[in-house]
Amino acid sequence: MSVRVAVVFGQFGQFADPINLPAFQQRLQQAGADTILIQHTDSQKAYNFLYGFNGFVGIVGASLGAGAGPIFAGYLNKQKVGFVGGFQPSDFDPVMHEVSIQSGADLITRAVNVPANVVNALCFRNPVLAVTGGLGHATYVRAPGNAVTVLDVIERIDAHPGDFGVAQDTMFDRVTGLIKAHAGQA
Repeated sequence: MSVRVAVVFGQFGQFADPINLPAFQQRLQQAGADTILIQHTDSQKAYNFLYGFNGFVGIVGASLGAGAGPIFAGYLNKQKVGFVGGFQPSDFDPVMHEVSIQSGADLITRAVNVPANVVNALCFRNPVLAVTGGLGHATYVRAPGNAVTVLDVIERIDAHPGDFGVAQDTMFDRVTGLIKAHAGQA
C-alpha cells in the first residue's frame, strides 16, 4: 500500500498529548500507512515527507495541528491531498480567519480554509465555547473558489483536543476507508 500520512501535534506536542495522537499514529502504521508525527510548526518536515509522493497523501492534526493541516496541504499546491482531518482547531490559532457561521445555538467566529487540492476533509469541533475556552471551537471551511473538497464537520462536546474515543475511531475509519477506496482506483 502506497500511503503517507503526516500526524500533527498542537502546542506543546507530546507533553500536552502524550497518549492519544501517538496512539492514532500507531493505528495508522498498523493499517499499513507510512507516517510521521510532527509539531504544528514543522511545515518543512511535512512538505519533505509528502511532496511529490505518488500515492495516497493525508494530514491529520489536533488543536493547532488541526489548523496546520489545511495550511500544510496548501503548501503542496497542485498535488492532490486525499485527506485532511482535524480534531478541534483552536479559535486562537493565527491561521484562522474571521467568519460568522450559525450552527444551531452556536455562532462560529473562526475558521481555516481548506484548499481545493484536498479531496476530502473532516473536522471535529466543540460547539460549546465554555467547555474548551475556544481551544476546540473553530472549524474548517472550503477556501474561496473551492467547490471540489468533500468537507464534513462533526460537532462533539469533548474535552480539548478531542482526539480520543469515538472521535478518534471515526477519524481512523474515515482515513482508512478513503485509503481503501484510493487503492481500488490505482
